Amino acid sequence: MSPGLIRLRLSMNSALRFLTMVPQQGHSSKEQRTERASLQTCFSLVLRTHTVNSRWIITLYCLPAIVFTGAILPFVLGDLDFEISRNLYNEKAQLWTHSQTFPWPQLYRFGPFPAVLTATIAFSVLVLSFMRSKFASYRKGSLFLVLSLLLGPVLVAGRLLGQILERPQPYETYGLGGTQDFGTISFFDPAAQGYFPDGGLSSMGFYFFSTGFLLLARGRRKAGAAILLAAGLYGCAIGIASVVKGGTFAGDVLLSAAVSWLCSAGIFHLLGLHHKTSPGRNARPNLPGWASFGILTAVLSAAGLVCLAFPSSRITETELLGNNRGRLPDTVYLDLDLRGDLEISGGNRLVLETEFRGLGFPGSHLQTASDPVNDGNRVIQRIGGHFTKLNVRNQITLPPNRVYHITLGRQVVSVAVLPPKQDRTPGFFAHVWLTSGFKTKLQNIKGKAVAEDFFGRRTRSFRVE
Repeated sequence: MSPGLIRLRLSMNSALRFLTMVPQQGHSSKEQRTERASLQTCFSLVLRTHTVNSRWIITLYCLPAIVFTGAILPFVLGDLDFEISRNLYNEKAQLWTHSQTFPWPQLYRFGPFPAVLTATIAFSVLVLSFMRSKFASYRKGSLFLVLSLLLGPVLVAGRLLGQILERPQPYETYGLGGTQDFGTISFFDPAAQGYFPDGGLSSMGFYFFSTGFLLLARGRRKAGAAILLAAGLYGCAIGIASVVKGGTFAGDVLLSAAVSWLCSAGIFHLLGLHHKTSPGRNARPNLPGWASFGILTAVLSAAGLVCLAFPSSRITETELLGNNRGRLPDTVYLDLDLRGDLEISGGNRLVLETEFRGLGFPGSHLQTASDPVNDGNRVIQRIGGHFTKLNVRNQITLPPNRVYHITLGRQVVSVAVLPPKQDRTPGFFAHVWLTSGFKTKLQNIKGKAVAEDFFGRRTRSFRVE
């Protein structure tokens, strides 16, 4: 028992003894007994509340802080993050070895859906609690589930944590396909853009910590502990799906787990769910069933349009070999990890133009990052946010009288060579060696493959006028 609790108990016992020993004038013995009983009940309630608060503080903050600190500390003090990712990356082939191995692609794509579905159901119950009296007792719990998703995975882990952390992700790191130096969790780079989407993605699995807290608050300890354990495993599984494809480091997954836990615990505490309160019995007017259903449908439709069908479009231009102000090398190497369709045309500038149109969550975008390599560029496209539908068109312009070795990523859907422009110089062309996977459709490139590597990528040769 804590010293503060001991002192509080001794002071209340002294007060009870004082009330017992000193008779009060003007009151009967029956009134004194009633008064002493009321005081004793009040003091017992205070003691019980103090004990409950101490237990919740230990459960929600103290023990998790020790566990998360011990788990994250090895990643802060050393290069454990880099070593784990390096074992998953084939530097010779420039591929993440297990990125397409079942079940990681499926888990990466569909892993957040259970959290979104749970929050949607909770939001529906929250709306109905203002129209139907039988849902009123679930109002605070449903509000807790909605806020846990918005403030945890979406805001803190998905946005703010990236601005605080600001370190290159695996695909941007030197030795893992990128050009930036590796940084630990405590690394700070003022020039970084705070990109932390896959760390926030794993927190969608850790979101179910909030469900475990609700079960613990209702006295279902075994079920609550089981849900907390399952939420931890589920979040780690989504995190592994991000790690194997180079989207995040292992330490970021643990950091997102700690942030998700603290956000859920803080909201749980602020809403007072750790106190046992009986639901109110005040009669509330009920709207007709058809009216409640209509209002709920309208609210969900509006929320769905905002979150899943918000339009987004943009055209960007990325200049390749921008630091080379003089003459282009005779042989240019381009590693294009792009999305959607790719068009190749001749021109006077070595430039990549990207146009995307999509529907999804507000603020979602397609980011194109270009890093220089020896006599060439590595271009990577990543999605920030969530798109329910996305169309991407890339067009690269190649100056003539050069040889281009172009290696395409797995997410390039199709490749087409555009016809010559009218203002072209006759007799000048660019010679291209194109390496692509078997899933990439070649629209008008009919040449036979001249080489094939271990991963089934084939190389073809053609020219672009």
